[in-house]
Amino acid sequence: MIKSILKLGLCVAGLGVILARPAVSATFDFSTTLPKPIDMLQASSIKDGQDGGQVRERITVTDGVDSKFLSPWFETAYWEGGLGPEYTAVGKGASAAYEFSDLYSSVSFLWGSVDEKQQVRFFQGDEPVYVLNSDLLLKNGAPEKTGFVQITIFTQPFNRIEFYSQNNSFEFANLRVSAVPLPAALPLYAAGLLVLGLIGRFRKFAK
Repeated sequence: MIKSILKLGLCVAGLGVILARPAVSATFDFSTTLPKPIDMLQASSIKDGQDGGQVRERITVTDGVDSKFLSPWFETAYWEGGLGPEYTAVGKGASAAYEFSDLYSSVSFLWGSVDEKQQVRFFQGDEPVYVLNSDLLLKNGAPEKTGFVQITIFTQPFNRIEFYSQNNSFEFANLRVSAVPLPAALPLYAAGLLVLGLIGRFRKFAK
């Protein structure tokens, strides 16, 4: 009986490790097909850079003076009279984070003028899940420092996304998590079902 209990404990512990294990890879695809604009989400938290880089949310213009930020909608069909749909610009050293109450496995957004050393970071709670570097996007044919790409990233479940730039401003629009959400308590449900099944099996053998 003691051996059975020990086996049960090991099974549950093993399941917990598997379900809690963070991802080490992800996939993505992108195109230069212009999407229809959607309302931008408000960041859950923002952090300005030490060198003066700022996060500018829901802006509709392009910086024509210092060229610090360029709208991803610039010179598209939705650009008119020096204005375009809303977008967010994350300056050098700054970051913008978006938190969700559920777990998701993909995100899509319009990425403007892809530049070196820009990152999209994924987290589940405080645990890192994946980091997509813009350099990888450029190696796969994304236009550099001009235009835009519409990108979709698929990765392990996350509930927080962080946009960060070590270089020029990171501009993006149309941010949305489009995958079917996974309940945050799903691992607990799965572990509970396994435990109940194993208990029933041991009771059967005990008889």
